[in-house]
Amino acid sequence: MKVELINSLVYQNFAGIKWQIEQVANGHSDELWLATPHEDAVSLLEAHHIAPEKVFDVYRQQYLTEIDVSKGIWWSDLSVPNDAQIVVNQDWTSSVVSLGSELAQVKWFPQSTRIVQAVSWLDADGKLDYKDIYHRDGTLFARQFFS
Repeated sequence: MKVELINSLVYQNFAGIKWQIEQVANGHSDELWLATPHEDAVSLLEAHHIAPEKVFDVYRQQYLTEIDVSKGIWWSDLSVPNDAQIVVNQDWTSSVVSLGSELAQVKWFPQSTRIVQAVSWLDADGKLDYKDIYHRDGTLFARQFFS
């Protein structure tokens, strides 16, 4: 079995990594192994015509699986504190706002119908406190703490 090992899909457009991904897509290599997980790995690899079962996540020690994108968190379904609301800003970004103060910034997946990719929660001073990162199917991928 021939395996292509890459560090991260973040670098998928770098020449060497792009070549490795193409080797799997073209059938010249059997599998692609990812050393670093990525919240949108299944979607990114489907764009390269690589089935999830041909991609091994070294960190999680398992193969990727199909995801049901219809279960993603649509921006208006995001859970927010009781006194807060989600607003779409003039630049088409989205925020969680309460009493005129921004509590969080919401990022959507590219090429999606406003499916939540990440929510960056702010502290009382407006600085990044922590970030919730989601898979396209709405399951929590990671929580990063900054403060």
